[in-house]
Amino acid sequence: MKANLIVLKTQEIQTELPLFIEPTLTQKLGQVGVEIYKSLYFNKFENLNKSIFSLLENSTILLFDLSHPNADEILSQISKFYQVEQKDFAQGKIWKDETKNRVCVLFDINQTDFVLNVDKNFLHATFSPTKYAMVLKTFGLGESEIKKVLHSIPNSYGFEFFVTSNFLDCQINILVDADFYKSNVLDDFVRKIYEILGNYIYADEDINLFEKLMEGLSIKDVKIAICDWLTQGLFFNEIENNITKQRDKICCFYNITKKSDLSVMLKMKEDALQNYVSESDEIVYEMAYAVLQESKADIAVVVAGTTKNPKIAIGDSEAIHLYKFNFNHNKSLINNIMIQNAIFKLIKKLKQSNKLF
Repeated sequence: MKANLIVLKTQEIQTELPLFIEPTLTQKLGQVGVEIYKSLYFNKFENLNKSIFSLLENSTILLFDLSHPNADEILSQISKFYQVEQKDFAQGKIWKDETKNRVCVLFDINQTDFVLNVDKNFLHATFSPTKYAMVLKTFGLGESEIKKVLHSIPNSYGFEFFVTSNFLDCQINILVDADFYKSNVLDDFVRKIYEILGNYIYADEDINLFEKLMEGLSIKDVKIAICDWLTQGLFFNEIENNITKQRDKICCFYNITKKSDLSVMLKMKEDALQNYVSESDEIVYEMAYAVLQESKADIAVVVAGTTKNPKIAIGDSEAIHLYKFNFNHNKSLINNIMIQNAIFKLIKKLKQSNKLF
């Protein structure tokens, strides 16, 4: 587990914070499997108060003056964030969110010997998870559809689960007691999820589509060529900003803005183009084939059509598959959805011939 160390060292505290506190605390936490992710020092209560919610996203060790006139405000903020009651111990207070496996431990900074007195077994019990979380990432179905599937699966052991979503990109969080973690009954429950949602699952960890694509590109020795005739360059910007690693595997990017670009960039024959309208299935197939020929890439990805009738073609020298969509959204949202769909289809294409990915 990683945790932030946050120290409020205000002028009200007259004595200097002993230098042994941070290294000794770090050592003791390390012995129970807690790594200090970052240390933050504040010299004004107001600055800490403004930042406290964002800092509490991870497990937190807070060194704070409980005699500070605004101490109750901080305690209230932490309880509100964790949505659990605070518990007292000899050197401070604890908040533990068991559903998300995170904890906040507040040590009273005035008790300068708290580090020496804190018990290793106490730290282990405080930071050890009471539940383990298993994550599955899906794309293509909405949150309500995912929940409907999960509720339909027999769950005799009462595994808890909740779903968070960013439109069609969903995360399934399965919470299990330590006794069932990596057990056969949990494996059976997850297997049933895969039986129904397997075509939509792209990861079994908390990573996004672009991170999963980078993982796939690191495994596969392939070159990818992308052609965009829909998003006006947005696809290229998303690739540039998010594919920070394995960028060399994206060997070509064709940004088509008008029909004449097809003959200029992709060397498609003019007489063939005259037979197709820009949103037709045939021209999207032909674009994918031309991209493979012109770029010499192993896999071609084409995003084309119109916002009312968007399409994706993806394939290699053996086969090209066409996917058609129908969304009732504004142009900006459709462009983003199509980019995510293209990344998802590419991930699935990479997985077809590599079971390790």
